[in-house]
Amino acid sequence: MSERTKYLLDESDLPTHWYNLIPDLPEPPPPPLHPGTGQPSDPTIWRRSSPWA
Repeated sequence: MSERTKYLLDESDLPTHWYNLIPDLPEPPPPPLHPGTGQPSDPTIWRRSSPWA
């Protein structure tokens, strides 16, 4: 495994604006992979585990 790097930022250095780049991609990103199988996961799994879904 590669070495991890941690960046500590002052509050003044934190981003104040965010940009959602997904709508500007030429094609949709691939579906998320199931961590256990490495295969594309069923979206219903994420809806059950996400408080925002």
